[in-house]
Amino acid sequence: MSLFGNDYSKKENWVMCPRCFYSGKIKCPSCGGTGLEYPSNSKSGPCSQCNGTGKIQCYNCAGFGKVKK
Repeated sequence: MSLFGNDYSKKENWVMCPRCFYSGKIKCPSCGGTGLEYPSNSKSGPCSQCNGTGKIQCYNCAGFGKVKK
């Protein structure tokens, strides 16, 4: 029987995200994973997309690290 319209007896199958391999993060495409941004001038600074970490949230799994089978 369902409770409030949700069937809790059903289990959903989850598998590893093929893009981030359970980490929920991928290499930043803007800086290539270095965390540094090289503007037209000679000074480099932290990447504006990943804030200097070199990684961003995986867009395939929304950062969960797994996807529905």
